[in-house]
Amino acid sequence: LNGPADRDATPTLPATLPSRYAFAFTRENLLGETVAWAVPCICKRARAVPANSSGLLVATNEDPAKLIFLARKGWGARAQTISVDGCVAAREPKFLSENLDISPETGKGASYLFLFERGRGPRVQQIVEFLNNRLRAPAPAPALEVVTPT
Repeated sequence: LNGPADRDATPTLPATLPSRYAFAFTRENLLGETVAWAVPCICKRARAVPANSSGLLVATNEDPAKLIFLARKGWGARAQTISVDGCVAAREPKFLSENLDISPETGKGASYLFLFERGRGPRVQQIVEFLNNRLRAPAPAPALEVVTPT
């Protein structure tokens, strides 16, 4: 509570999984995708995840519209895939926490809220920029077929 707001500005997001989460990530990650970043947080609001679950929020390099939340459960962890296709991420600084709000652009659908420690504002801002850049990236154009008259 007495710490400065931007105490620990990190240039990059961590990309390693702690051993307690590795097995749950491997079970959920059937395609063998690689970790882009993995950050500890608390899941406040998400489908199929109990409120106030502590764990890791993980993004993969291969699928821009998917996040995986790895929640602690006893001695291990369990994984829940979250689809963020058509969503917008926003940072909400609060008095005791930094919040990551992921909500649909249209206003209809599931929204997600993740809490980070106070002082993690730069990290949450990096996550917001990462998600919004990936979700707004133009889709690859389909190959055009050239038809020659005969």
